[in-house]
Amino acid sequence: MEVMPMSLDLFQCQAVQTSVTGNRTVPYKILSSLDNQSTLEFSVSKTGDSYIDLSTIELELIVKLCKADGSDHSGDVNLQPGVVNNTLHSLFDQCNESAESHLACDGWAIDTGDEINKRDSTNVGFTMRRNNFANSKIVQLVGKLHGDIFSQSQYLLTGANLSIKLSLAKPSFYIMEEDAKDSTLKTLDATLHVRHFDINPSILMTHNTTLTKTNAFYPYKRVEVKSFTAPSGSQSISHDNVILGTIPNMLIFAMVDNDAFVGRRSKNLFALSHYSITDFSIFVSGVQTPMHGLSMNFDLKKYWTRAYRSLFSGVGIDYADKGNQITMEMFAHGFFILAFDMTPDSSVNEDHISIANSGSVQIDAKFEKVLP
Repeated sequence: MEVMPMSLDLFQCQAVQTSVTGNRTVPYKILSSLDNQSTLEFSVSKTGDSYIDLSTIELELIVKLCKADGSDHSGDVNLQPGVVNNTLHSLFDQCNESAESHLACDGWAIDTGDEINKRDSTNVGFTMRRNNFANSKIVQLVGKLHGDIFSQSQYLLTGANLSIKLSLAKPSFYIMEEDAKDSTLKTLDATLHVRHFDINPSILMTHNTTLTKTNAFYPYKRVEVKSFTAPSGSQSISHDNVILGTIPNMLIFAMVDNDAFVGRRSKNLFALSHYSITDFSIFVSGVQTPMHGLSMNFDLKKYWTRAYRSLFSGVGIDYADKGNQITMEMFAHGFFILAFDMTPDSSVNEDHISIANSGSVQIDAKFEKVLP
């Protein structure tokens, strides 16, 4: 087969798109007062014939970390509170919608050290975040929304009203300080930035005609979080029917102290410990996957490589030029996450989808030491 370098393709015109004729980002303010708010609610109304790109909607918050009475922190910075990683998204426990990189804008500074519950200089990430908020400095947080509908790239049709309601989590969930303290993160301003696209009239006419015959489709990936407790003093866990019904495309497993999960200021809710786990298995409708499960020993140097590799193979980036910031050492010290690709053709990160399978999922785990 003969080929020609593109540098010699002198007579081929570059493709030109004419469907989208322009775009603009429109700010929307919160609907009600920010005083004593438990939720942030926005309404994106109809604007002419423009379509909305749901995947690029950004939330901007102006916040400051202050005392419970609203007064500012002052004095020794090392004695002041800080916040957990991924600050912007950690502020919310639910997003309801109807109808060193850019992550730093979200308040991202990854925790470091052998013990990420520490609130001192050994945890560089915490120190950076604490210094950012020290003395009740005003901080601007900006990041995209991570709701199910915002994970797909289809434009929202003109004429559709969009309401977004964000439920705020408890301060003990995202503020790190002594348990007896009661600092709070005060929201001074909240803005939703929504990108509107102007569409070629011929495309609008075609869409309107098609809508008289059928509905528009918005395929998205639904994310569901399930939690369960493991009894203290045991050395194994076994849960039948963790999932009963549609088998998910991806399953992610992590463990955290129960008091951190429900919200404890002295503990990092993202301290995902391994608890000296030795074996982990998933059974899908009675069939074990992987076939021999995962074995690991955190007392032996690097005897958790296969478990660590699941962070890549399980999310579809195995052998790809992509990463996740988690090293093997970090995996053993507060970043223990197991991921599994559950698709029939191991294509969880591909554009196509597979026929959904129904069944049950069981998880089993064994530990070298008794659970705390």
